[in-house]
Amino acid sequence: RASARAFADSAESIWGTALVSFTFLAYLSIVAGLAQVVVDVYAMPASAVGLVLGSAIFFQVTSAQVGRRALHRFTSIQLLRCGFWFYGLSALVCLAILLFGITEFWVFWCSLVAFLVGMGLVFPNATAVTLTPLRRSAGFGASILGTIQIIFATLGASLTGVFYDRSVASMMVVVVLGTGLAVSAF
Repeated sequence: RASARAFADSAESIWGTALVSFTFLAYLSIVAGLAQVVVDVYAMPASAVGLVLGSAIFFQVTSAQVGRRALHRFTSIQLLRCGFWFYGLSALVCLAILLFGITEFWVFWCSLVAFLVGMGLVFPNATAVTLTPLRRSAGFGASILGTIQIIFATLGASLTGVFYDRSVASMMVVVVLGTGLAVSAF
C-alpha cells in the first residue's frame, strides 16, 4: 500500500506513465498492423515484413543509443522534447497520408521512422522520469508502469485490428491518436 500511495502521489510518475502508455498505444498499432499493410496495401511478399519493420526499428535503437550518450550534455526533459518533435513530424505525415490519400510506400515508411526515432528518445527518458521519484519502491513502480503500458499497447493493437480495412488508415489513425495524446500530455 505504501508503494502504491508513493506512485499515486508522484506527479512525475503519473506523467511519465502517461507518456510511456500513449507511446505504446501507437507503437503496438504499428507492430500489429504492419504485416497486413505491407502485404495487402503495398503488395510486398510476406518475407518483406521483417525487413520493413527491422529497418524502421533500427532507427529507434539508434536514437535510443544517441539519447543515452547525450545524457551527459542534456537532461531527460530536453531529450523528451526532442523525441516529441519527431512524434509531431510522424503525426503530420500520418495526417497527410490520411487527408490527401498519399499512397507511396516511402512516405508511409518515413512516418514510421519518425515515430520510432521519437520513441527511442521518449521511452527510456519517460521511464526514468516515472521511476526516479520512487527510489524506495522502483520495482513496484516499474510493475505498475509495465501493466498500464501493456493495457494501452493492447488497446492500440486491438483498435488497429478491429478497424483494419485493407488500407493504412486504421494504423495511421491509431498512431496519430497515440502521438497526439502523448504530445498533449507532454
